[in-house]
Amino acid sequence: MAVVTLASPARRSGVKARLTPAPRRREVENPEFAAFIRRILRAYARRAGASDLDALAELGRLREEL
Repeated sequence: MAVVTLASPARRSGVKARLTPAPRRREVENPEFAAFIRRILRAYARRAGASDLDALAELGRLREEL
């Protein structure tokens, strides 16, 4: 279990926001993202195929949304 500690209001980090660049976001290429979605859908279809009726209904809703 992760422990979160909060800094006291009296303490400042000393980091100057103007001088600190924003964290870079990792961009996922479309083919990688499409492959990821295919893996998820296949796994969900296997679950629905194992007679999980809730998963089958959800798979239908996902199909409509896609």
